[in-house]
Amino acid sequence: MPISSPFLARSRTPGIECRSGGATNDYTLVFTFANALASVSGASVTGRATPFPTVANSAIDSTDPHQYIVNLTGVSNAQYVTVTLNNVTDSAGKVSTAVSASMGVLVGDVNATGGVDGNDVSAVQGQTRQSVNGTTFRYDVNVSGGLIDGNDVSLTQSKTRTSLP
Repeated sequence: MPISSPFLARSRTPGIECRSGGATNDYTLVFTFANALASVSGASVTGRATPFPTVANSAIDSTDPHQYIVNLTGVSNAQYVTVTLNNVTDSAGKVSTAVSASMGVLVGDVNATGGVDGNDVSAVQGQTRQSVNGTTFRYDVNVSGGLIDGNDVSLTQSKTRTSLP
């Protein structure tokens, strides 16, 4: 879904988060703006799967006012979610009534094809015993940090044949 806003540099294709959101399916979206933010009246989330995801909290980043951080909870696997910021005002006085961004959530889809298959399993297996860093973080499917291991491979295998709608 395209983002309609004079504030954001945007991509027309939603990214795919391939890592687990843990026991309560928590994810964080960070909106980055060209100008520092003055205010945002709130954030909302829509998704297709039940239970429906909710916004746990959201705020302008205290260390970088160009960023707005939205923490989500209850985001089920194999769906697209859209987060909408309401009444966004930046430091230059620009106002937008709504700024939206979407992402896919598909645990194990490390190659971001929209489906989990043997290629994803092989890719995770190929990274086992590697440290998690800025290049390898997608293969840490269970988000344990440290090393990519057999648990990441097992989680990816358990999600094969799942796909985004």
